[in-house]
Amino acid sequence: MYDSEPTQTSQNDKNYELLRQSELGALLTRAYIGAVNHDLRLCEVNIVDLDENSNSTAFARPKWGKGNTSGRHEVHIRNSNLDEVLDHYKKELAVRPAVVARVADMLGINRREVTPQLFHVFTMLHELGHVSDFFDHEDDPEAYAREIRKARLSLPLGYLRTSQILDPKSDTHKKILAHREELFTMYKVDTLDDLLALHHDKYRDMPHEKHADYFAVEVLELNPMLLDQLTRDTVEPYRNYPGFGQSAA
Repeated sequence: MYDSEPTQTSQNDKNYELLRQSELGALLTRAYIGAVNHDLRLCEVNIVDLDENSNSTAFARPKWGKGNTSGRHEVHIRNSNLDEVLDHYKKELAVRPAVVARVADMLGINRREVTPQLFHVFTMLHELGHVSDFFDHEDDPEAYAREIRKARLSLPLGYLRTSQILDPKSDTHKKILAHREELFTMYKVDTLDDLLALHHDKYRDMPHEKHADYFAVEVLELNPMLLDQLTRDTVEPYRNYPGFGQSAA
């Protein structure tokens, strides 16, 4: 049942076709179907292909969010240039061991099995998990926004992107270094890596982020074959798989 086609809608067909056309369409579509079967409301989400020059690889936007013109909850994801996307995730995972450890622990796998392709699909499912949360809060989006703001204010380093924190050229990084002794004492850590790991854990423990993470985990746990395919050391057997993407022509 879990791999069956979700309830058909015109939006669902558009989403499926968009993901099917990507180089990793064979796996992304399966993950999408799993997510929709886990929460049937997701067949109404608007999946948007991010431009190659985007600074982001994926994000979710509620229908009440600034910049939303579709009137639907949205998930924006990079589908083009798979090698570039996977290289981005490979670099991110290399400098963010806390992320690798957390994802591996949640999925019950070895840390070396957290591959770039797994993180690519996990990220899409995480963003779909945010949309599932958006649906739950449609009656009072302002209250939901207040909850998020409150959670973000509790973070050790404030609401900052990890890329900002890690970039030696950023003002954020320089500011943290200038106040590191004070921060180390305040949060009872010994190194900058310890502080970043603590910040990451607190970030992932925010209710809305935890909800999105566990949505992704639940979908993958209910699709063990997909999880196995994503933990392999190569993505080549699934790139432009017959019937998907350009090779289907």
